[in-house]
Amino acid sequence: MHVHTKGVSKCSCVSVEEAVDLKMADGYDGFVLTNHCQSFYYPEREHGKYIERVIDEYKRAKDYGMLKGFKVFLGLEVSIHDPFYSDWLLYGATEEFLRDTPCLYKLNQRELYKVCQDGGVLLVQAHAYRSNLTYCDDMRPGYPDSLDGLEINCTPRDFDTREKILATAKEMGKFVVCGTDYHAPDGRVKGGTFLPRTLRTAKEIADYLRKIEKTELFFGKENISVKTFLKN
Repeated sequence: MHVHTKGVSKCSCVSVEEAVDLKMADGYDGFVLTNHCQSFYYPEREHGKYIERVIDEYKRAKDYGMLKGFKVFLGLEVSIHDPFYSDWLLYGATEEFLRDTPCLYKLNQRELYKVCQDGGVLLVQAHAYRSNLTYCDDMRPGYPDSLDGLEINCTPRDFDTREKILATAKEMGKFVVCGTDYHAPDGRVKGGTFLPRTLRTAKEIADYLRKIEKTELFFGKENISVKTFLKN
């Protein structure tokens, strides 16, 4: 549910081909490609050009995945600074949605949520409670009325926050997904979200998450399945 590749995300050191091969080797059937959309990467005037790079990278990953029998879905991770720095995973985005929307990192949380709602896209806060960042004090949860869900992230620095995220999601009445924030071969950790094999598009993922009462997650070396009690 949270993968970056180096053709777009400068912080990643894996190509789309390597990402597909390594995730397949770890037993995955697919991933959502959530490359970065943030002010650190490009100026606002280059937003359209940058989005085309995002889409081209996704198409390349999807085509390679099809050859391997592996599903790749279009997504995005948007970083905003209002009301504070936070990262957001977009599920259900289409190529048309990405091309037609304004520079997303310029929006505040409520504006971003409205754009996503209008486009049928789910807005999920990535790795809430992540701390010890050089560019922000913390990553507390955003406005409850302007988000759809929260992510449990399986990277070592984030996994200890899982109980806080579950408690926050329960309090807010939001769903939870699990992802790995995958960037590098040496950062391979097990974790994810079980989805029906019949899903074929990012929009179908969003529709599924929107209607179900529980999400089924797995994480850790034991590959334990965890059913959450959370709903929209």
